[in-house]
Amino acid sequence: ATRYIEGIKLTSKSISDQYGAKQTIKLKTSSDRPIFIAAQSTQVEGLPSRFPEGYSLYVDLEYEDRTMGYGYMVTFSRPLESQAASNNATTTMTGVKRWRCGLIVPTKPVKTIYFHMLYRNVVGSVIFHEGIVRQLDFQDVCKAFVGHPLTEMAKAQKSANDSSTAATGANEAGSITMDCQGHFSRHTPILL
Repeated sequence: ATRYIEGIKLTSKSISDQYGAKQTIKLKTSSDRPIFIAAQSTQVEGLPSRFPEGYSLYVDLEYEDRTMGYGYMVTFSRPLESQAASNNATTTMTGVKRWRCGLIVPTKPVKTIYFHMLYRNVVGSVIFHEGIVRQLDFQDVCKAFVGHPLTEMAKAQKSANDSSTAATGANEAGSITMDCQGHFSRHTPILL
């Protein structure tokens, strides 16, 4: 990894290389407020990743009760629609800066956030710019997207989390991922 004024450059020369940058954020007060994650990245050179999670933002959570939530991610790679069904190929746009962002809705108080910018299992170079991790008030999230599909998705997610936690004691957070162009998808944690 090379640190540049414009960001952090990661270069992989082998498909088995594992690179990334990590920030550990210990919260002063544990909180179950939604967590907004974002970063901008440019793929400088290389082939598309066959595994979308190999070029991604990745978050692990440590809860107040010392349990963990693993694998909340937002990928920079996108499936090639014509090939995705047959071989899970993905594509990136070389040389183009792209934002990716997501929202994690915890079901219990979080005390530590482990934020990773990953580049692994692919050959090439990327630069990560402006990594952002911020806790938001749930109402602020909905106000920011009044009239946008996220508003209803976030309300439904929080309602589902509240009823699931009350009924079953479930402790896994859900996440709503957006590509910062207004496209949303709901994800559950993925264990790598």
